[in-house]
Amino acid sequence: MITIGFSTRQYNQKYIDYLIKTSGLKNVEVIQKVNNGSKSLSQVYNEILNESKNDIIVFCHDDLEFDTKDWGKRIIKHFDKSDFGILGVAGTTEIPKSGMWWEDKRKMIGIVNHKNEGKKWESKYSKSWGDEISECCFVDGLFIAVNKKRIKENFDESVKGFHFYDVYFSVKNFLQNVKIGTIYNVRITHLSIGQTNESWEENRKVFEEEYKESLPIKSNINLDYTIKDFKFLRKYNLKIVLSCGDDNEFVKKAIEKIYSFNLPNFDINLITNENNQEGIKKLESDKIKVYEGVFDDQSKNLSILK
Repeated sequence: MITIGFSTRQYNQKYIDYLIKTSGLKNVEVIQKVNNGSKSLSQVYNEILNESKNDIIVFCHDDLEFDTKDWGKRIIKHFDKSDFGILGVAGTTEIPKSGMWWEDKRKMIGIVNHKNEGKKWESKYSKSWGDEISECCFVDGLFIAVNKKRIKENFDESVKGFHFYDVYFSVKNFLQNVKIGTIYNVRITHLSIGQTNESWEENRKVFEEEYKESLPIKSNINLDYTIKDFKFLRKYNLKIVLSCGDDNEFVKKAIEKIYSFNLPNFDINLITNENNQEGIKKLESDKIKVYEGVFDDQSKNLSILK
């Protein structure tokens, strides 16, 4: 089955019972670590890893409410039907040079609810993909599920305190080709608002220096869409616009994916800057046209096409 582990300042039997009940599973192992701050979260989580009897382990904060019934069954199903090693409910497809994973909101994925001072709201970092898993390079530490047979690195105990342990854990495994993903069919409410502090900033600076040769760290975007029936488009002439960077191989793969949908009526318009015109021009065909534009300014590119 699964092991659920968490760190807390005081013994909390009520939370243990709550985790077991909401998981929807029998024979759940819960490892509670009472920690008054003498140990870092990385140390505590490694203790849970070593002590756990099960391969699937869920690390979570001690201030969560689970809005999804039988969430534990969904975690097991995700691992059974995929080769992912690490799963979370919020993450990003790119960690920038600063190490601030939420710096580019366009790269964030997942949905988390928050509750504070009697108010509850939804933090929607991306749309929901239902029962699918979106590949990424980092998942937030409020909820991390792992299959310990698939991970390559434990938590880094050089990381002090309670901040950036999740970044190190994700990055170290991602760089060793462990698949990391964000899921959408387990919804969680966090009873606090994540805030940075001096300790967080210190750990960020250390991370930034340690991984300066690897940053930014990017994951491949999973374009495995399930809807492939586009008969409703037969009466339309669909124009697809791609803003192209300097990775021509990625552009080729994107075009191949578009063709795989068997769209009835479409043409592709590639926007690229002057420096990359020659490489992109080689992709031109009856259905593919190339225009010179600005990679990161969609409004200007639409004006060019008009």
